[in-house]
Amino acid sequence: MKIIAGPLLKFAGGTATEWDVSILVVTNSEHPPQIQSQQHSGSEEHDPTLIYQFQKAWFWKTSLRFERPPEQAQIQYRVTLGNRKYEGDFFIPATGQIPAMAYGSCAGFHSLKEAQKFRGRQNERWSNMLQQHNDFSAAYATGSAHSAETPPFHLLMMGGDQVYADQILEENKETSSIQRWIESGQNTTRKFTDLMEIQVERFYLNLYLRRWSQPEPSRAYSRIPSLMMWDDHDIFDGWGSHDPELQQCPVYQGIFEIAAKYFRLFQHHSASLDEVPGLLPQPRPGDQNHSVGFHLGALALAALDLRGSRSSDQVMGRHNMDRFLNWLDCLPADAEAPKHLILMLSLPLMYPAFPDAAEFLLEHVWNPGGLHDDLRDHWTSPPHRDEQVRLAERLLKFSREKQCRVTIVSGDVHVAATGVIRRTGPAPNPCFNLITQLVSSAIVNSPPVGLMVHFLNRLTDHQLTFSSGAHPVVGQMTRFMGATSPFIARRNWLSLQPDSQDRLWAKIHIEGDPYPRTKVIDHRT
Repeated sequence: MKIIAGPLLKFAGGTATEWDVSILVVTNSEHPPQIQSQQHSGSEEHDPTLIYQFQKAWFWKTSLRFERPPEQAQIQYRVTLGNRKYEGDFFIPATGQIPAMAYGSCAGFHSLKEAQKFRGRQNERWSNMLQQHNDFSAAYATGSAHSAETPPFHLLMMGGDQVYADQILEENKETSSIQRWIESGQNTTRKFTDLMEIQVERFYLNLYLRRWSQPEPSRAYSRIPSLMMWDDHDIFDGWGSHDPELQQCPVYQGIFEIAAKYFRLFQHHSASLDEVPGLLPQPRPGDQNHSVGFHLGALALAALDLRGSRSSDQVMGRHNMDRFLNWLDCLPADAEAPKHLILMLSLPLMYPAFPDAAEFLLEHVWNPGGLHDDLRDHWTSPPHRDEQVRLAERLLKFSREKQCRVTIVSGDVHVAATGVIRRTGPAPNPCFNLITQLVSSAIVNSPPVGLMVHFLNRLTDHQLTFSSGAHPVVGQMTRFMGATSPFIARRNWLSLQPDSQDRLWAKIHIEGDPYPRTKVIDHRT
C-alpha cells in the first residue's frame, strides 16, 4: 500500500481569529493513513475520512482548525501509511493579519510539443516560488527581524488550468469510446454510455495523478494551503464557448460532470458541491457554479467560477453574479470592514479587444490551438459585455461604500500584465475609485509567440470604456515599472506580501529576471 497523491493542503476557510486547513491523501489501499499535526502547544492525532473511492484510488480527507495566534505560527504535520512516512509543515497568519499569498495559473502545457521546448526546466517557476518560500521559512526559523516583513506564504492561490485535459478530445488510448464518437461525427443525440463514463473517470484520475506527482508542484501543494478555481482546460479547451447544441449534448455533459467531480475532489477536497468550503449561498439545484468567498479580517477574498455556469451567451449568469454581489453587500462597513478585497477571476476583467481586422487574421489565418474559442471566452466578447460592465460598476460601488481597496488577480493569457479600472471625476479618496488588476500566467505553460505579442502590444486598444455619462468607468492596460510594453511574454508567478501598514506589495516574478517587478497597493491613498 502506498500514497499515490498528496499530501495536498487546502485553505478551507476562516475568520480574523480562525484558520481552517484540510489535508487530502489519495492511497491505493482501503487502509487509512495516520495523520498527526503539531504546534508549540503539542501534537494531535487525526482520523481521516474517506470521501470517495474509484477503482484502486481511495481519497482520505482530514480537517484541521486553528486559533490564529498573536504571531504567525508554523504547523508541522506527519502522514504515515505502513512503513512510509511524509513530514511537512505550513504557516498560519496571526490574528487579523493579512496573509502572505502566492498566485499562479496555467500549471501545465497545452501540448507535448510545447512541453519539449522547456525540457529540463518545465517547472522552473515552481522552483523559484518554492525557493522564496524556503528562504522566508528559514528567516522565520532563525527569528530574523526580516521575517516580519516577508513571512512565508500562508496561502497559494491557483487561478485556473491547474491541469490540461484537452487530450480527452484528441487521439489517446485511455478514452477510446470518446474517440470513436468523435470520429463518427459527434452525434449530439448519442447517449453517454457506461463505458464512456468509466474511461472518462479513469482519464481524469490519471491526469491529476500524473501532473500533481511532479516534484515541484507536489512540494508546493504539500507546504502551502491552496485556494483554487478552475478554468476551461481543467475540463477541456474552450469549455462554455462551444456551439450550444454540442455543449449540451449527453457526451459533452457527461465529460463535464466527471471533470467537475475531480475538480472538487483534488482542488476543493470535497465529494459534492455543497461541501465546498466558502461556497457562496443559494446555488440553484443542479447548478455547477463553485464561486467562493471568505472574510478574514483585514482581507476579504473571493474566487468566482467563470466555467461552471458558462454558455455561449454568459460567463456567470445573472443568478450567480447576484450571489457574489449579495455576499459583497453583506460584508461589514464598520470597524470590522476589510481593507482589501482580492478577487480571483480566471479571465482578466480588463483586457484589450482586438480590432476586427486583427481578430480575423488571428482566427482565420494564424490560429494556434483553437484561438477562436479563446477570443469568444473573454469578457470583451460582445455576448459578455453586459456582465463585464455590471461587475466593474458594482466593484467600484462596493469600494466606495465600504472604503475597501479592490484588486483583481487573473491568469489565462500567458503573459504578465497590469491594468486599472477607474471611475473618472473627483473623489474624496481616489484609491476607492480605482481597481488594480494583476495578470500572472503562465507558471508552466509557454508564452505566446512573437506575432501574438506584437498584436497585443501594437494592434490592440489598451483602453476600454465600460460606461458613459458625466463620470464614465474606463479601463486601461498600464506597465510594470521598467517595462517597455504592457505585456511581458515570459513565464511568471505573483506574490502579494502585506506590510505593517496593511499595504500589499505585489511582485511579478518573471523567468529570466533577477528581480521582480513591484507595485504597491495602499488601502489609504
